Amino acid sequence: MDVTEEYLKIKLPLKELFVAGGSMHGGMIAAIIDIKACFEVQKHVSTPAPAIHLTIDCLRAARKKDLYIAAKTIKLDRTVRAIDVTVANEQQSVIAAGRGRFNIKQS
Repeated sequence: MDVTEEYLKIKLPLKELFVAGGSMHGGMIAAIIDIKACFEVQKHVSTPAPAIHLTIDCLRAARKKDLYIAAKTIKLDRTVRAIDVTVANEQQSVIAAGRGRFNIKQS
C-alpha cells in the first residue's frame, strides 16, 4: 500500500476465486473500484458518504496477474467529493477506470 495526503494505491493479489474464463471477473473489478473510492472519501470525512454516481469503464481484460488500484480526490467541496480510480497491471497498463461522486453533506 502506498499512501500520501493526495493519493492512495493498493495491490490486489490474484486469487483464482476472482478469475472467470481466464480473466478477472468484471464484477470484482467494479467492486474494488467502488471500495477504493470509498476509502479515498474516508480520508477526508469521518461519517458515511453514500455514492451519488459511479461510472466504471473496463478497458481491457485483466489477465492472470496482480492488479494495482490507485485513487485520487479530484474535487473537494462542502457537499460532494469526486474521486478517480484506476486499475492497472504490473506493466502499468490501465485495465479499468472509475469516477465516483459521493455525498458528504451532514444532515
